Amino acid sequence: MKRIKQESENLFEFCPGNATRYKLYAARVDPVLRGDCDLIVAWLRYNDIGGPSCMMARGGHMDLEYFMEKMNLRNVPDAVAILCFMREQFDVDIHIPSEYENKRWVSDGNLDPVQL
Repeated sequence: MKRIKQESENLFEFCPGNATRYKLYAARVDPVLRGDCDLIVAWLRYNDIGGPSCMMARGGHMDLEYFMEKMNLRNVPDAVAILCFMREQFDVDIHIPSEYENKRWVSDGNLDPVQL
């Protein structure tokens, strides 16, 4: 199965390999409409129709702690997965600490990273 399945122009299903499926709305923002914003991403975690969202500034970068704060996420594996999607699909500047990079998270509730 492909890691990213594009369901419509801005609707994606992302399966990063951590036994979780992320339904995401993500789109580049027209600079004419909002010159300071480059990308918006929303995790449709509530019945695939609503959830936390975040806008990324044009020319900026997003790091894990800031992203978790703005998305009101408490779960590091979910935040890392969504940031990886943003980097993979939109080639944006994302900073994930090295202790989380290139790791996958086991799905039995254990939050210890496992080397791929």
